[in-house]
Amino acid sequence: MRSEKRKINQKGFTFVELIVVIGLVVIVAMLTYLPYRSTLRSFSLSTTKTSLQQSARIALKRIVKELGAGMILISEESNEAVDGDNNYGYADSSPYKIAVRLPNYSGTDPKEPGTIVTFYAALAEDSSAPIDPALASEGEQPLLYTRTYTSSWENPELLIPEKENLKVTQLNFIVGGDNRDRVLITLELAQSDSALSKWSVYKLVSTAKLGAR
Repeated sequence: MRSEKRKINQKGFTFVELIVVIGLVVIVAMLTYLPYRSTLRSFSLSTTKTSLQQSARIALKRIVKELGAGMILISEESNEAVDGDNNYGYADSSPYKIAVRLPNYSGTDPKEPGTIVTFYAALAEDSSAPIDPALASEGEQPLLYTRTYTSSWENPELLIPEKENLKVTQLNFIVGGDNRDRVLITLELAQSDSALSKWSVYKLVSTAKLGAR
């Protein structure tokens, strides 16, 4: 009798017991993983949005500062801000680019026109050619650039960090006021998180007055 009892105690788990144990382990793992995954997603989204906000604010601050120093708004029709096939002058029909002429700080007469400063969106592979970011295809990545002209056109300068899946989705300069010296600026950036497959969008709107500085 004692020998039979020992044999019974030495039996392993039955198949049903094994399934129950595996099920419990899976449930515990899911209950542990889901809150962790949610926290990870929230942290990733927060990091992306913070980066977008910082990039947009720095770029917009630079634009407002330069436009505030501008003495003359250069129109597209004047052809004063042209480099080859690229016309950086402003037009109501193409408000995704703007050009202003700064005072002649280095000349004898400060009222004489000086350097031309432009702001526009373009693709990295052709950073001198302004495009409307709202019309860019899904695979294109418009970025924000500025160029200056004194005696010749300088190379385009990138105003936002070039990051993977970061692009300008909207850039508008709306000129108004009695003297057409006020500019409403809209800048929208978007960045996708590869881990979450989700786009974060951040938009800023500001105003500038030509000659305010």
